[in-house]
Amino acid sequence: MNFAVHVALWLALNSGLWFFHTLNPLWGSWVPWFTLAWLTGLVSHGVYIFALADYGTPSPDLPPSGES
Repeated sequence: MNFAVHVALWLALNSGLWFFHTLNPLWGSWVPWFTLAWLTGLVSHGVYIFALADYGTPSPDLPPSGES
């Protein structure tokens, strides 16, 4: 999943959940835990994308893209 799509889904869904949670706190006592769990996944995804993933030069075993 693209990181931007992951962030957009998290923002859209959580803003809706928190809107309804603010109107009626008894409706969704699970909303804070859901937000925290998904935020943990989002941060993990961000750490992988920006710190761990290697987007350097391709392996010497592989032909350059566009060539057969």
